[in-house]
Order: sequence, then structure tokens, then C-alpha cells
Amino acid sequence: MDADLIVINLQTVRAGEVRAALERLALATGDPAYRRAARALMHQPSGRSPLNDARLIEDAEALLASGKARSQWAACRMVARARHPYRSEHSIAERLRRKMAAKKKVSTGTLSGTAQPVIGPVELRSGLGEHGKPSTSLAED
Repeated sequence: MDADLIVINLQTVRAGEVRAALERLALATGDPAYRRAARALMHQPSGRSPLNDARLIEDAEALLASGKARSQWAACRMVARARHPYRSEHSIAERLRRKMAAKKKVSTGTLSGTAQPVIGPVELRSGLGEHGKPSTSLAED
């Protein structure tokens, strides 16, 4: 479905038509909320658009798997240097490293990829400690 199409009451209309209708409502009622809605409908989202680094991440993972790079950071720097020789190698490598870490975290549930130890039930005991001051301590059952 196109980005400028909106479904209203099971009818597909263009966003421009909705904007025009909101503008007419703003003029007819004097309510500025309709004008703000019309402007918001056509504006781009704020911030930088995300870069698609999927291919670069695949290249870095291939370098790691083949043993040509000894670390994730080295693989990211090699890819950044090869793909973007006239741009900041460090910033590109850091962006790739963050995306690789996020991808690994999402796929395995942890950054290390290992299961975390399970801690048994713990009870918090409170009372008066040394010098009559309140203290808390953890005690395992």
C-alpha cells in the first residue's frame, strides 16, 4: 500500500484529500486543531532517516567467520575502510558495531549469547544492626 494512502470507513483515500478536508474544517470552524492535524499529516518524521547497513553488517560478519578479522571492531573498521574510504572510518565502524551488538542481543537475548545463572529465592531481612541503626541483609533459603 502507498505511503500517501489512508483507509477511512473501508475506503482508500489519498492523504492529500484528507489534508484538504482538514483545511476546510479549519476554515469553517476556526478550530486550529484541524490546521495542525493537516500540517502533521504531510510532514516528514523528525530526526535523521535510518541507514540500511544490512549489507555492511553481513560483510563484517563474514570477515569474522572467515578469520580475516580477529574482533568485531576490527571487522567493522575493515568494512568501513573498504566501503567508505573518504568518510570517517571510526564513526562508520562504531555505527556498525552498535548495530551488530543490537542484532546479537535481539537474536540471543543477551550480548554474550550465554544463559544467565538463575538465582534462587532470596528473602530480605531487616532489623537493627550495629549501633542500633536499621540494616537490611539478604538471606538465601
